[in-house]
Amino acid sequence: MTMKCKDAMCAGGQGPCFATMRIMRVVTVLTFVVAFGLIALVASVNPARAQEDRLQAQSVATYTFGQSMQFSLRAKSLDEISGATLFFNTPEMEGTYTVDFEIEATREVALEHELALTEVRLAPFTTVRYWWRLTTDGGTEMVDEQTLDYIDDRFQWQTVSSDGVAVFWTGDERTLGQTALDVVAQARRRAESLLPADAEPLRIFIYPSMADLRSALRLTGRDWVGAEAMPELGLVLVTAVNARTAALDLGQSIPHELSHLLLYRATGAQYELSLIHISEPTRPY
Repeated sequence: MTMKCKDAMCAGGQGPCFATMRIMRVVTVLTFVVAFGLIALVASVNPARAQEDRLQAQSVATYTFGQSMQFSLRAKSLDEISGATLFFNTPEMEGTYTVDFEIEATREVALEHELALTEVRLAPFTTVRYWWRLTTDGGTEMVDEQTLDYIDDRFQWQTVSSDGVAVFWTGDERTLGQTALDVVAQARRRAESLLPADAEPLRIFIYPSMADLRSALRLTGRDWVGAEAMPELGLVLVTAVNARTAALDLGQSIPHELSHLLLYRATGAQYELSLIHISEPTRPY
């Protein structure tokens, strides 16, 4: 770059003209650095965005409690899809359930899988995690993981919560939830003398009859025992048949089932061994 200067002192390489030239060189270098950085940033972002735009997918799961669960996937890809795999698991499952699909090469698929819940038993009120993997001629594409709460939707549940404890019940008795919360608070205070304090989330579902709870457990492949604690799910299932005796009934069932859950959280892998020292009371059911 050629510059013409009218200042006589420029001839010797000194003076304001020389200083001006130095400033312009610095500005030019900074401009180049900033521009190069922006180009590098755009180059690093665009491939990721382009990768996202190569696949459009929608994954859905629905169920009929105790009977079946349906998984579906709708996907479009710029690359040809030649295979797919469905994955799902729950906290109580030992492994991950998988289903493979063989697909004639195409850029758009609609896949469905129906799972018989009479064969694969899921715990009531568990959380199902599911996701898909697609095989394309451009490589492997993963569809984002989704979750589904497997609620016993045969009932309309009311809910109330406090201090990490959520109580669910049916019917018009508005005070039942608060009664259960009070029982839990008292039981936790008593348990703290024997077990570490526990602040993890807890869910309690109160069924309106023993027959209803029995059917929920049997539909999910579990034996009827009057009440149920599922420590791995942070879950307790009990009944309150009569509003007049609900406080007494819950005062007996919740503390016992809660002791199982708290013991599980305190002992972890030693939980099954520790149960040897706990005798189950005789239940008048």
